[in-house]
Amino acid sequence: PVLGLDTVPRQTVLRFNLYDQVVQAALAGHGLALGRLPLVKPMLDDGRLVAFDNIVPRASGYAHWLLRSTRPARAEAEVLAKWIEEETGR
Repeated sequence: PVLGLDTVPRQTVLRFNLYDQVVQAALAGHGLALGRLPLVKPMLDDGRLVAFDNIVPRASGYAHWLLRSTRPARAEAEVLAKWIEEETGR
């Protein structure tokens, strides 16, 4: 297990254009998703999704990318990007 979660051998790369697709993939057990609390709270409340608030990053053999736009980021996006960079040691 990675971070205490079961892993599934990677068959393909999943890419999503819409937020609801990300949530549905997480519900189906295909990975983790960053969710907006007002949208995922019902699924957290009934146990369909689980919140992880104390994950300690460690090497897993998997990679993640933070892609930045060439346009200036909104303040909220900049705060999130900086948090991700800090949490991943970048």
